[in-house]
Amino acid sequence: MDEISDDRLTGIELTGYNNTRLFAFGVHMPPSNYSNSIYAEYINTLQAVCDSYAEHGTIIFLGDLNGEITRSIDRRCYSFRDRSLTNFVLV
Repeated sequence: MDEISDDRLTGIELTGYNNTRLFAFGVHMPPSNYSNSIYAEYINTLQAVCDSYAEHGTIIFLGDLNGEITRSIDRRCYSFRDRSLTNFVLV
């Protein structure tokens, strides 16, 4: 596993039957007292992790994402963080 130098993201690699690989990442996204731009940077970091590890196995993010994932059609009532997290997960 590549070295991750971030105090809000850590990971482990598990190898199972038939060399099936699972990458589990503990995530603590920036809380609401951080700016939306910093939150967006962390969404980009998660996307970069996905891009790096997806071809090697299954990826799971666990932890406090400090946002709500929704499939609501009317997203105007949700915050920037909720929309960003929802777009990351569902797109």
